[in-house]
Amino acid sequence: MFRHYANSGPSGARTSTPIATRLSGFGLQPPPSALYLDLRLVTFVDSSGIGALVAAHGLTVRAGSRLVLENPSGTLLRTLRTAGLVTLFGLPPA
Repeated sequence: MFRHYANSGPSGARTSTPIATRLSGFGLQPPPSALYLDLRLVTFVDSSGIGALVAAHGLTVRAGSRLVLENPSGTLLRTLRTAGLVTLFGLPPA
């Protein structure tokens, strides 16, 4: 079993708290085997948005699940690589 969540637009200081709040209440009980986060429409991510992704990863791991980032943009991949987070999210290193 898995759950799928889509987000769009910029992910930054003004939007990261709502994203984290929505993900925390997304229903991880019983935990799905994976929570897929579709990022194809995300146009910008700053440090707050990255923090929300890391927090969402922690929530899924604590629930006995895993977070899968789907369709991250090239910009998001570069940001995650620069931050040293591609391994955390299971993304290709280059």
